[in-house]
Parts: sequence; structure tokens; C-alpha cells
Amino acid sequence: MAGNEQVRYHCPSELKRHAPYLALPLADDSIAYITIARCACQTMRLAVCNIRADGKVIDRLPQGNERSKYYRTFYGDTAALRARAEGVPTFTFVRNPYDRLMSFYARRRAAIENGYYCTVGIGDRFDSSLAARLKRAALKSTAKFVEGPLTGLDRWMTGRAGGRDRRGLIAYWGRLPEAGPDTLQEHFNEFVKKFVAVPFQELDNHIIHQNLFIRDSEGIFVDFVGNLEKVQEQWPLVESLAGRKIWLPYVGKKRSANFVQPKYTPETQRLVYEYFKADFEILGYGFECDDVAQDMHTDTTGVVVRGYSLPADQVPRLRQEMADRNGHRIFRRDFFASDKMRNAAILE
Repeated sequence: MAGNEQVRYHCPSELKRHAPYLALPLADDSIAYITIARCACQTMRLAVCNIRADGKVIDRLPQGNERSKYYRTFYGDTAALRARAEGVPTFTFVRNPYDRLMSFYARRRAAIENGYYCTVGIGDRFDSSLAARLKRAALKSTAKFVEGPLTGLDRWMTGRAGGRDRRGLIAYWGRLPEAGPDTLQEHFNEFVKKFVAVPFQELDNHIIHQNLFIRDSEGIFVDFVGNLEKVQEQWPLVESLAGRKIWLPYVGKKRSANFVQPKYTPETQRLVYEYFKADFEILGYGFECDDVAQDMHTDTTGVVVRGYSLPADQVPRLRQEMADRNGHRIFRRDFFASDKMRNAAILE
């Protein structure tokens, strides 16, 4: 590379529904959060809501227009967010792609089993009209479902890949079989096979590759990228970046007592790794999956993986750049009451 030429990285320009956003507290510009779905984003946004001038604590995430009382949001591509966040420390948390996809699957499965689907764009608001439509559709689909258990899943995939109404039935899976490890495992296996065949350009923010939220063609622009698996350990680093204490709440979805967790098989593990290869490599997650059913196998003959990967020479540079940004954060020394506290917070 000659002179001061800027290193540029490949960024796909043909993404259909990728609209990342930045959440900035109203109280001040102490820190900004880059939202990544299925990575405890509700927890993080609630933490941002509690950066308030009056010092009061709220324990529930505001919905709809209420959010504007606590934080501002800025949408755009990552290059636009880079420009908007100039001079403001930014942070986000990423997650093991295996766990993130499992969460994506479980969330939609639970929503359908409860008789409604929380559509993309609506969040967690219960839509009674949509619930009624889904219940009627589920009753009508019983006969078709008996003929083929993937009727609803096919419809879901077609709707998502075809760019249909995001506030409609794009994630409707039809009537799922009775919860049981054998039936559910087969359903999850087929879900993975169909999911990896969806071109990554068609995915929306809820499951698209995480590295596309933290970088643009110039490189990593987020000041701190944490791992959700270590959030309690790494949260002091977010506080030090902001120069203030920030309450870390817990916002999670409660699963029913009879919830059964499916497992990856060696074959579906490989498919997911290939699909999210860029995330695994850049974010530092390995091929290994904690919960693989080695005694089960999935026929993946003919499955074409349409995920996203970068040129091989760009991956190590991006990984190093992210490590450098995480290792050279802007620490606001006046936040720490003593050197002892400061040293305890810097967990290098």
C-alpha cells in the first residue's frame, strides 16, 4: 500500500432491509449504542434510557413514542452512523452466531405457539387483529400441515426472501407439531437447511450478519465491541468509556416450562458456520458449538449456502482493528475514584 492510502474493506451494497441505528441518550452525549438484534438489544437500550439527567431509574423499556423521551435514534448505513457518532464514544455487544440463530428460531417458534406473531417493525406489542388472523389461519391449515409439516416454514421462508409485507404473515410457520424432542429436532434441522439457502442480501436486521453493524468500507468504527457471553465482566469497560456509572438491567424472554431446546447436528453446525463465516472469523468465535448432537445426522445433500464472506486477506486486518479499538479505548479518568478502581475496570 502506497503513501497514506486508506485500507478499504468489502461491504455489500445490495442489502435489501439492513437499516442499523444508533441510540443516543437525551441527557448527554456520553455514549451511544449501536443496536444489534438478538444480542440483548432490549437490555442495552434500557440501559441507555437510564442515562438521565434526573437520575431516576426506569425498569421497563418504553414503547412507541415514549422512547423519544429517553433517547434519540439515528438510522442509516454504517457510513452515516460513523459520521453521526463522530466525537461520541460508541459501544455494542455481539453474540456467538450459533446462539443467535437459535434465539431467532426459538423467538418465532414461541410467538406462533402463543397464537400470534410479534411482527418485525412492531416489536413486542400484542396485535390483537393479527392474533385473530393467525389463529384462523392456523385452524384452516391443519389439514395441509398433516400432509407436510414444513408447509408453514416454506411460507415463512418464501415471504422473507420475497420481500413481502413485513407487518404481515412473513414469519408464520403454520401449526407446529406437539412439542417433543424428536419432532422439534427434525423441524429445526429443516429450518437451518432452508435458512442458509436464503441469500444474505434478503435478511433484515433481526438476523443479518453482525459484522455489518460495526464496520463500513473504511473499517471498524465502534469504539467498544463486547461479547454478550461476558457482558457482566465487560460492562465496567462500557461505563469507563461513558465516564459514568450505567445501570445494567436484565431484559429477557421467559420460556414456558415445557420448552424443548433443539440441538445442532454436525451437518447443520457446518452449514451455519459457512453461512455466517464472516461473523465467526471477524468476531473471534470458533467453529465449535457447545451443544451438538453427535449421534444425530442431517441429510444436507443439495443445500446451497448463500451467506456472506469477505476476501481472506481482509479478515485478519479487521480482527486486528477491532482488537486495537477495544484495547485503546477513551477512558475518562475522572470517572474513577481511585487508581485501584480504574485498574479493576480495565480487564485486558
